[in-house]
Parts: sequence; structure tokens; C-alpha cells
Amino acid sequence: MKAWKYVLLLIAFIPLLYFRDFTPNNELKYLSIADEAIQNKTFLTFYNHGQIYADKPPLYFWIIMAGKSLLGFHSMLFISLFSLLPALLILYILNRWLSPYTDKKNLQTCNLMLITSGLFMGSAMVLRMDMLMCLFILLALHTFYKIYIGQASPRDKTLLPVYIFMALFTKGPVGLLLPLVSISVFLVLQKKIGTFGHYLGWKQWGILCMLCLI
Repeated sequence: MKAWKYVLLLIAFIPLLYFRDFTPNNELKYLSIADEAIQNKTFLTFYNHGQIYADKPPLYFWIIMAGKSLLGFHSMLFISLFSLLPALLILYILNRWLSPYTDKKNLQTCNLMLITSGLFMGSAMVLRMDMLMCLFILLALHTFYKIYIGQASPRDKTLLPVYIFMALFTKGPVGLLLPLVSISVFLVLQKKIGTFGHYLGWKQWGILCMLCLI
């Protein structure tokens, strides 16, 4: 899709985000956890009403805390952008990935089908880390595919473990497992599982482990 179409999608979603309220189950809980972290000045250990909260990694809470620190209040629009913008970036990456294999009409149809599907649209509107994690998973898989077909840049082999780590750092183990399982299954189906180390060798695992250790 052309750039102006992504802008139109952004404009179409903004009123939905601006006029909605925080849901009491998850969204208000995340805001409360972020408020406790700001109050207690804890940036790696989080609490939910005094109880240790270790269900999610810190990245998304850092985003909420940054919004509160910058604006002085929890802005629905600011936090929502970290669901909506990743959704639009997912459309853009898929568009680039598929463009050599199909025509523009099919690409536009695929984009519109995805953005108007209930699950995708819903995930783009709620304050959760799902869409951000999906973006990093897609970046990891797209980077792997570029390496696989021999169109990768020299930095892509370094970026692959970074993207996997960012998916892990956004929502937890599923961000690590999904790219690894997807890559493994793809190589099994292509009867090239023996080349797994070419994509995720010692260097890539070293980067991933170093980031996790930090």
C-alpha cells in the first residue's frame, strides 16, 4: 500500500482510541503497576498492590512509565500508539515481504483483510503488549527469510537475535519460542534442518544470551 493509505488507517483509528476508556481488568492493572514502580522508584522489579508481579517483562511497563513521566498523566492515546503503530508496521513489512510474489491488487486485499479482521483490529486497539511482540516476531521471521534466500545485509545476522530478544522482552517466553519453532519447522519442511546453525549459530545465541543476562 502507498504511504498515504497507512496515514488514513492511522487517522481512522485515532478517534476510537481517543474516546475509549481504560478497561478495569488488564489496562487499569498495568497503569497501577506502573504507578507503583514510579512511586517506589523500582524499574526492574514490579509490584501489584504490594505483591510481586513477575508475569510480564519490563518493556511495556517502561513505555507506560515514560508516558506518565512525560505527560504527567496516563494518556490513552500515547499508550495506544504502541499497539496501533506496530499493527501498521506489520502491514508494511508483510507488504514488502510479499510484493515479489504477488501483484499490488492482491497485496492491498490482503492488507485490508488483515486490518479489518476482529482479532487483529482488537489487538491494535487494546493496551497490551501482544501487537508489539508480534511486530518483533515478524521482524525476526522476515530477517531469517532474507538470510535464507541470500538477500540479507551484513547486519541482519546480528539483528535476528536482537529481534527475538525484543519479542521475549516484550511479553515473555512465547516471544522466544514462536520464532525458533517457526524457523525450525520451516527448515524441516524444506529438508534443511541441518543448516539451522547458519541462521542461529554461536554468535547469534551469544548475543541472545548476553541480552537476557543483562
